[in-house]
Amino acid sequence: MDLNAIQHTRFNIERARRIFQGRAAVVFIGSAHRPNVEALEYVVCELAPAFPHAYFLVIGTVCAALCRTIPDNVLFFHQVDETTKTALLKMATVAVNPIFSGSGSNLKLADYFAHGLPTVTTEFGARGYGISSGQQALIGSRAEFPELLGSLLDDPGLRRHLARQALDYVSRHHDWAQLADRYHALLQRKVFARGRPRLLVVTHRFTLPPLGGAELYLWQVLQHLDAKGSFQIDIVAPAIQQLDNRMHFATTGTAAEAPAFEMISSHMSVQRFPLAMPTDRDAAPVCRALHHLWYEESIRLSLDHADRYDHPLLMGGWNYPERQEDGSVRIWTSKRALIWVQGLDSVRINGFSSGKRSVSCRLDGTQAGRKKWRGTDCWTVSTGGRNILEILVEDARCQGSDPRLLGILVESIQGQVGSQWQPLNLGTGYRDYLKQHHLESYLRALGAIALARDPAHDEQFLRVRGPAAEGFEQWIHEHVSEYDLVLGHGTPFQPLVTAAREATAAGKPYALLPHFHFDDEFYHWQSFYQAMQRADCVFAFPEMALPLFYQPLNIPTQYLPGGAVDPEEFQRDHRSALHRIYRPAAPFFLVLGRKSASKNYLWAIDAISELHQRGVACELLLIGPDDDHRPLPADCIYLGRQSREVVLGALQDCVGLINMSASESFGMVLLEAWMCRKPVIVNSDCRAFRELVTNGETGMLTDRGGLSEVLGTLLVQPELARRLGENGFRAVGENFTWKRTTDTIHQVLTDMVTTSREAVTDAAR
Repeated sequence: MDLNAIQHTRFNIERARRIFQGRAAVVFIGSAHRPNVEALEYVVCELAPAFPHAYFLVIGTVCAALCRTIPDNVLFFHQVDETTKTALLKMATVAVNPIFSGSGSNLKLADYFAHGLPTVTTEFGARGYGISSGQQALIGSRAEFPELLGSLLDDPGLRRHLARQALDYVSRHHDWAQLADRYHALLQRKVFARGRPRLLVVTHRFTLPPLGGAELYLWQVLQHLDAKGSFQIDIVAPAIQQLDNRMHFATTGTAAEAPAFEMISSHMSVQRFPLAMPTDRDAAPVCRALHHLWYEESIRLSLDHADRYDHPLLMGGWNYPERQEDGSVRIWTSKRALIWVQGLDSVRINGFSSGKRSVSCRLDGTQAGRKKWRGTDCWTVSTGGRNILEILVEDARCQGSDPRLLGILVESIQGQVGSQWQPLNLGTGYRDYLKQHHLESYLRALGAIALARDPAHDEQFLRVRGPAAEGFEQWIHEHVSEYDLVLGHGTPFQPLVTAAREATAAGKPYALLPHFHFDDEFYHWQSFYQAMQRADCVFAFPEMALPLFYQPLNIPTQYLPGGAVDPEEFQRDHRSALHRIYRPAAPFFLVLGRKSASKNYLWAIDAISELHQRGVACELLLIGPDDDHRPLPADCIYLGRQSREVVLGALQDCVGLINMSASESFGMVLLEAWMCRKPVIVNSDCRAFRELVTNGETGMLTDRGGLSEVLGTLLVQPELARRLGENGFRAVGENFTWKRTTDTIHQVLTDMVTTSREAVTDAAR
């Protein structure tokens, strides 16, 4: 099927459809072959009378083979040229394929699909296509056919769904260009690449260019492996473009416009599968249940570490903090939220409830008060020397599609010591404290919780997390045995778990490149643990994670740097690309990456504002995808997603790079800044950054409170900025090139194939 020719046939379809005066048009194509004649008799004698308000368009030599009077709503077009046929098919509302007998290939179904026509077919008519009813077409018996056709004519949403799925199916299986690519790939594998080990790469998203840091890492690895010529590489992934979190645990996304099958090079291909994401209706109850589970787990974890806290802070049972445009932070309680109040005489809670709420509190488990909370209200509780204050909201509930359990929206908490009142930080809590001061204990607790969790919760999480794709897991199940080894990529997503499960079941060696954020609780699930424990090798970073996380769980690891560079990319001057869209009026700092609250880019905005208030001339430039769609103040410049040339130009022209993210598996943008001989200013609470950056030597480690001071110092001490950048440049050249990294990966994968083949040979003796 030549989809390119179909898609470029142009005519005014809406104008042509007016001839039907708003009535539906049902099309049938057929030659004079006997099964087609039987099908046309069924259309003329049964379907057309049952749908008198629809026109039935019949195309092909089958028209001349029918010897009977036809109803007024049946129009015969006989044999027509390809242009006319395409025009008629594009004018049609739906297509029918009521074939009940015969042999050979039923090409009309592919023709319907290629023209984006929602179709009703018999099971016999769909033979050999591997399609599902309700997905690519409606499939039923002769008796069910009229009801299926009626439901399709009455449901525009169903028609759009079937048309999309059918077009994707035929583009993947029946387009001549795709078939040519597949035959080319088959020849490469069976003839020209004979003897090359076959590597199956399973990932959650594959786009060119890559859209995320983990995907860029994978792409760099695959390019270098391909250049070495040692493997035949096949990549499989859901056909997803934009990938976003939904209801915290689930994902949502837009379908990729890339080809379903694509030869990237002579020995590397990618196959993408159409998305099949759960609806909001299906995902919402799962996400609600997981939120409730997490409240309980957070309370238990925070209580288990109660002897570690050295100042008042939020414990478990709270939702995540919400930063407002004015810089303030608000946070919702769940039905039970805890505060560590040791050392405070009293606690004052200011908050809001949209309705009347029954609220009570306990101190170290003893009832301490009760009140009705309505609208904006305040509650002062005397602690009596106790340690833990519990807030209990009897009628906390989910609101609309929001899966969170919402009690009171707390706008501030103040603690009293003597006559002094001091605010508690609503933006941080026990997690932040434990990660900074007791990381090893915190990781042990996360592991214990994950391992004790009911496996059903893991299954629920993976089901809504996805991204799920139609036929994706089935294809891996059916084809994994054809490969010598498997590489699974990307947490916290389901495809990595699928890769591990299917490789294990087929007895194939597998490695994982998980990009596992070991200090982020969102990544800690049994399924990911088990996938890594059963792997032949897990490529792991940062280095500190090996003794703290991987080794206690007996996960076989090979340390790799979490990123690398190609030095040649940084040799050209790209500043002119930046200056075409942005010319700085003063020295500027750069924030590079996703515009997301988790990246703490607002800290940089606040720091620049402080410098402006002190009369310091400087600018802040942000480049990256707009994940949170939050409006920004006028005194910073946001360019959105930009080309690689603009990004490199910004790195070459800035005073320094700011990255205040608290959780990263590595810090690729830091390497890129160093390659441009620029200093980096990073969050001192981020473990991965502390491993990369030597404070005062290759960059500056700071917290939110000290950020503006550090930026001011670099502005007035350009020699310091230059020295930090030069030191970083040397560190990258010595440790972080893609050649060095991929040489390690290549050796590990090659050894895995050798070991596996030797085991097979030994078993055969």
